[in-house]
Amino acid sequence: MKNDSFIELRKVLNRDLPVLISFYYVGDFSWHNMIELLSSVKRITGNTVCILKVKISKNDMLSEIYKLEAPNTLILFHKGEICWRKTGSISKTEILRELALHC
Repeated sequence: MKNDSFIELRKVLNRDLPVLISFYYVGDFSWHNMIELLSSVKRITGNTVCILKVKISKNDMLSEIYKLEAPNTLILFHKGEICWRKTGSISKTEILRELALHC
């Protein structure tokens, strides 16, 4: 990730709006299911949550910063702080429950 991109990401993360980032690896077949899941979550949450998808292979710096060791890692930020993290498979219900708890 270029320094400018990282600065822009920090600006997004520091806003009052909760930000859910899905970190993924290219070639991970479960990613296709995650795309559908995140789209469904976005339809339900609307503009109350910002959802971003970040390809790990193009963002080594973020992988190191957030210690990403497995595909399909979700991290929820609120006001710049990590308030929830999950690696591996997850349901829409679980994501919505965590959003309700932390946001």
